[in-house]
Amino acid sequence: MAKVISTYSFSKRELDERKLQARCNVIEPQADSKQPKYLNGYLLQKDQAGYFLLKPSPNSPTMIREDLPISVGYAAALQRDSL
Repeated sequence: MAKVISTYSFSKRELDERKLQARCNVIEPQADSKQPKYLNGYLLQKDQAGYFLLKPSPNSPTMIREDLPISVGYAAALQRDSL
């Protein structure tokens, strides 16, 4: 039988505080941006799924969503405004 040397207990509140601190350390792109960001002439947009561009369809009035890799979209969003 194994002996218990020490125990550690934690609360849900402590876990939530740690998650909040981890989120606060992430740099939010476009936080101080005053101009929208463009990538290859298309407006860079973001939602819960990630970064994307909306491109017009050549034969119809609908827009086609082109998803970008997180690293590409994040890097484009971090670019500074050109004055």
